[in-house]
Amino acid sequence: MIETTVIRGKWFLTSDTTKKVHGTLTCDPLKGIQLEIEEPLEGNEETFELELSKADIILGESRDGVPITLYSCFRTGSSWGGSYSATWYVNKAFVGCHELDPSAIYFTEIVLRVRPLFLWLDSSGIRINNSQTPGLSVTFSYTKPDDIDIPIDEKVFGKIRFHSSYSIPSTYSESIKLTHWASISIQTIGDDLTHIELWEYIQRFLNWLTVTTGYPHDIEKVSYFHENLIDRILSDGTKIRQEVILYSKKQRVIKKPERPDQLLFTYPDLKKCMPDVLTHWFSLYQSIEAVIQILSENMGRDIAFSEFHFKDIIQALEAFHRKRVRNEKMPSEDYEAYKNQVICQLNSEEDRSFVEGRLKYGNEPTLKERLGELIERQRNIPSLQSIIGKKKTFIWQVTENRNYLTHLDESGKSGILHSIDLYHLSERALALLFVTVISEVIPEGSIIDNALKTSSRFRNYIK
Repeated sequence: MIETTVIRGKWFLTSDTTKKVHGTLTCDPLKGIQLEIEEPLEGNEETFELELSKADIILGESRDGVPITLYSCFRTGSSWGGSYSATWYVNKAFVGCHELDPSAIYFTEIVLRVRPLFLWLDSSGIRINNSQTPGLSVTFSYTKPDDIDIPIDEKVFGKIRFHSSYSIPSTYSESIKLTHWASISIQTIGDDLTHIELWEYIQRFLNWLTVTTGYPHDIEKVSYFHENLIDRILSDGTKIRQEVILYSKKQRVIKKPERPDQLLFTYPDLKKCMPDVLTHWFSLYQSIEAVIQILSENMGRDIAFSEFHFKDIIQALEAFHRKRVRNEKMPSEDYEAYKNQVICQLNSEEDRSFVEGRLKYGNEPTLKERLGELIERQRNIPSLQSIIGKKKTFIWQVTENRNYLTHLDESGKSGILHSIDLYHLSERALALLFVTVISEVIPEGSIIDNALKTSSRFRNYIK
């Protein structure tokens, strides 16, 4: 949502749809959603003047007849001075429909406008021709780029669309305005999906956008559609679908790119292996969702570094190795036989129980082994090898610091890092996590290598 939206209308509770009160809904993307009403929603709220009042759902109708549903609402107080007023805080608002059960809202499409999608696509459609004589003439043209289809799975498919709006100038216009942007759409193939299920697909794409750009995403607008929910029919018979807009509070984004060359990858970088790359990304997400979430959070991080970021990155590397590489030193059948052989040689039940507990996870690779194998898997990425530096030293530092931050015991450890030194080690480990995950979907190592070389975040670690 680009700007604050203000909607005036009438509001009522599901328990009494005949009592409707006037009020104003303000949807501020940063401050949240507030409903200010001019009359009590309930029959008599005077006794609750200083207490919180909750309502799971408040329904509304805008002045132009658009239905609105507000979810998880609570009131912070009311005033009975010269006239009544109260403010309700709202968690989520659907503008365009009435639905008592938020989990039962089904749609056939979700459309998202988000930054920096347009920069990532690096395809504006604008062509400018300047005259050789300064100030003599300037002409420009706009051709809408082709939409991009994204096969995802048997339930949905994706589509990236380009949009534009413009004003037609008159002879005395002081400016000519052309606005162009892009959106990502997820559409159902067979059965309708709930708004939550459709949002889960969008979340996977948002993480892709953050990981491949190196910047946090900034949601501008979220819209839902259903093929049978029609707003109006034009004179030529064209059906215009009803747009259901989702409003909710979002986090303030501080770190914003201004040019495509500031991003790790752009669509043209990956065009020759598209749309397979995105299809593989959606598939990969199902097996290592937690790993990708940690990677995305750290790639788009615009808050101060803390030791918890380091721990999360190392945990994600461990989890990736466990899920995608191996989690056994030897075949499980052989290890079970070995473990039983050892335990059977012990006489007391106490000793057998103790040793069995110690051997329970003995067949799992150590963190040192996992890190070593992950680094070795990316030996065809010279920039990453340079960022890692001496392999043994890097693995030792990561292991020492992870163990210290887990157990908070410095005894026997000589490589404990703090503050800026731990931050730099964390960034190098993040580069390993980034390459480890992204190489699962981008087949050409040279593309990844070039991204590291040109990255303002990682290139300073390349020796």
